[in-house]
Amino acid sequence: MQNYKKNIITAMAVIAISLGAFMNLGSQENVPQNLNFKLTDIYGEKFDMGTLQGKVLIIDFWDTWCPPCRDSIPEFIELKEKYSDKEFEIVGIALGREGRESVKKFSIDNKINYKVLIADPNTNPSLYRTYKDIRYIPTAFVLDKQGNIVKRLQGYVPGEEFEKLIKELF
Repeated sequence: MQNYKKNIITAMAVIAISLGAFMNLGSQENVPQNLNFKLTDIYGEKFDMGTLQGKVLIIDFWDTWCPPCRDSIPEFIELKEKYSDKEFEIVGIALGREGRESVKKFSIDNKINYKVLIADPNTNPSLYRTYKDIRYIPTAFVLDKQGNIVKRLQGYVPGEEFEKLIKELF
């Protein structure tokens, strides 16, 4: 349980620090966010989030053992397919409680068509203090093309709500 809590705290710290997520969440104020960080994907390759700047973006924190997380995935797959011709991306950041191979197998078995990254459990422990703002998974952030967080959504959210948000941002 201790390691699990550490992984959740680490994952939340990565997004909080990297995106500046704790400044005016849920509002659409002009708070520039820093997407210039790297995480490892399910294949062990480093992925630079900075390559997604200029796109409408959903960042979803999830894990394979989480039922509401699993329920959200088909809707994210559908959104990715539907808006593949737009400046739009989805990134899933798995906590990886059951390990990267489990996340990889789950992603392949469920035909996830967007980038799946693994939260880094070796992140500096001093970042843990930022955990206070994210308490549940799934937690998803919707960002506009300038990298501003437009909305934070917790728990299962129907795909229609995400679609409404992203359509307003194209």
